[in-house]
Amino acid sequence: QAMWNHGPAMAEKMKSLGIPTPQFQGNEMADLIAYLRTVGTAEIQERVYLPPGNPKKGAELFRQKGCSNCHAVGNEEGKIGPNLSEKEYRRSLPQIAGIMWNHGPQMWEQVREMGLEWPTFTANEMADLITYLYFLRYLDQPGNRLAGKRLFQEKGCVECHSLQGKGGKIGPDLARSSLLSSPLELATAMWNHAPTMKQVLTEQGKPWPRFQDDEMRDLVEYIRSFPQQTIAEQGKALFTRFCASCHGEDGKGNGPAAAGLKVKPKDLRATQARDNEYLFRVIKEGGEAVGLSPAMLPWDGALNDKQIEAIVAYIRTLSP
Repeated sequence: QAMWNHGPAMAEKMKSLGIPTPQFQGNEMADLIAYLRTVGTAEIQERVYLPPGNPKKGAELFRQKGCSNCHAVGNEEGKIGPNLSEKEYRRSLPQIAGIMWNHGPQMWEQVREMGLEWPTFTANEMADLITYLYFLRYLDQPGNRLAGKRLFQEKGCVECHSLQGKGGKIGPDLARSSLLSSPLELATAMWNHAPTMKQVLTEQGKPWPRFQDDEMRDLVEYIRSFPQQTIAEQGKALFTRFCASCHGEDGKGNGPAAAGLKVKPKDLRATQARDNEYLFRVIKEGGEAVGLSPAMLPWDGALNDKQIEAIVAYIRTLSP
């Protein structure tokens, strides 16, 4: 992170001194860092370990910091720099730091020519970005939509799941699910819901479907070809299920359970002046966390962060 942030300044200084920019190969960067740690004069009270980064946040940073101005990922084309999905980043942090340093001069010059500011990162941001790059080749390329359509029928998915209202009603409508946004989200959802799906299939006397080679990828490609719900639409469904009993379907605080409460539920239309972070905290941690009534219970555990964000997005659509 420090080498990236100070790279342009170091390069200018070396240029003024007539020193060529050094290149690092293999474990050379790790060896250099190990040496610097042994000769450093600062007293280290405790070794600091940076937690693993978040690839989702890394993907956001990839766009926010302007990396996507020059680099493509996936099937994108026509960028200035190489497609990073075609590169291998499953390396140690010092090795990745060495790669980024080696290409620094070309990147610094390109950023200057484009009239852009050199993006800087905090340690956590750099961890998130590197984690995103690390997993780029782990995520599959798009599958065959037509093959997926056939599999949706043959594997029996249509008997329990619908797509835009057409199909089975036992499970959720997969065209409206937010769990297909990435292969990692899909894998998590399938693992978590496997026991329930197995029980339903056993009760119906049906075998457990098995997928070979690229079949799962093709199936997901077909399902994702349907227009997905917006975050606010997902939030509305969650709001109806978890919040409307007190706050009412339209958020006015007139739900069927409101009459039995000593403290009347908030009219959520009047919360538009509050920022998203405030609303998120109220839902996750409960009313007491922000000085409101304890009758507003914390939903942490019952709802994950993504679901809470969707509810907040829906609340934003309520007319004041």
